[in-house]
Parts: sequence; structure tokens; C-alpha cells
Amino acid sequence: MNGGDPTPETRRRNKRTLWILLAIALALAFLPLAVWLGFFGAGNEPLRVGFLPFRSPPGDPGLQQAATGLMEATYDRFHEQDDSRFFLIGPSDTRGFQGSSAPPDSLGMRLGADVVLAGAVRSTGPGKTKVSAAVIRVEDGRALWSGELEVPDVGAQNTRSYLSEWIWDRARRTLQTVRPPRSRS
Repeated sequence: MNGGDPTPETRRRNKRTLWILLAIALALAFLPLAVWLGFFGAGNEPLRVGFLPFRSPPGDPGLQQAATGLMEATYDRFHEQDDSRFFLIGPSDTRGFQGSSAPPDSLGMRLGADVVLAGAVRSTGPGKTKVSAAVIRVEDGRALWSGELEVPDVGAQNTRSYLSEWIWDRARRTLQTVRPPRSRS
């Protein structure tokens, strides 16, 4: 065996090693581009959550005030948590939608939200009020969670606290399972 010429087996191994190193170098070169395009690390982008004004029957100032207070209390509960997974679009940005008959997903698109929290407050009889709430995906209008409760006095502070905690808990659990869309318009 002469000392300078590699064997065919050594040449194949060297060639294979060069191809592997080239593939690794290319992968490392394109990794920043892949992260920027969202192929990796998209989970770090916060979910944009819009808090729409809760609907109430026109002409009933008590229910309108309760609806506004409930939405604001729920928003405040989320805001207190300061969860970096969520970007909150709150009452100051959504107040203009009060009384709108547009579907929640349409309003969410106008806000640039990924999901919206929407609700309604209505009387179901003397001294009884039904409160409904839903987390709706803006992309397709699908309700990811919805629920409703009937309460005796929606205007009472302890009832409003209970309702906002109930909505916050269910909405938060739902939102923790939702990922931001890959491409936002």
C-alpha cells in the first residue's frame, strides 16, 4: 500500500462527510430565514385577543351598563395576568363597535384580532338575567368556546365579579390552546 493514495473506501467516506457538512452549513445558513418566515419559533408570537362590547337590548340602560361593566371587568382580569402569550385589544379600541349588528368575526377582522371575546346580557324575566359569552376565531367565525349563565341580579358587584371570573376562567383555558395563525393579513 502506498502512503499517499487513499483507498476507494476512504474516498467514499470523505465524500460523504463533505456532503453532510455542506448540508449542515446550508441548514445553518437558512435557519434565520426559516425563523423569520415563521417555520420555527411562530409560537413566540402572541395571540391577538379582541374584547368586543357585550350586547344588550336597546333602551334598557341597566342592562347596557351591566354589559359594559362585565366586559370591562373581564378585560381587566386578563390585563391583570399580564400573560405574554396574549396581546389584548381592549375597551378603548372596541368601544366604537357598541350596538353594531356586524358578526363578531367581522369586527375582529377590522381590529386585526385572531380571536374575539363576545357576549350578551339580556333579561329573561323579572329579576333574572341571562349572560352569554363566546371565544370566536376570526379566521372562520367558529366558536371555540361558548357558555351562558342565568343570574338573579347582574347589576350587583358580587354577581359581576362572579360572572367576569367565570368568563375569564373558561376563555383563558380556551385561549391557551389556540395558536396564532401562520399568516396574518
